[in-house]
Amino acid sequence: MAPTPEARRSIEALEGRRDDLALALSPKDIAVLARLNDDASLRFYGHSPYRRELLGWMRLSRRHPDFARDGLNLEALQLSGFEGAAAGGFSAARPCFA
Repeated sequence: MAPTPEARRSIEALEGRRDDLALALSPKDIAVLARLNDDASLRFYGHSPYRRELLGWMRLSRRHPDFARDGLNLEALQLSGFEGAAAGGFSAARPCFA
């Protein structure tokens, strides 16, 4: 979603006062950032301790005792029951990304 003209002017003004901020507004720039984010995320997910903790927070089954209380349940993740079962199949013990 594109920013409103007022929001864009405000962001551009902030960028002019900061040397640690760069805007990515073009579809090409956004695509580059999305690819870099995907690459970094996949490398991070390859670390077993991270996956183990993430799976500990995920409530991938409605039968989980804390499904409605906390964590990342199917609704929060916008997953179907089938997708939740498949996601739960990625063991925290074995690397799944290189």
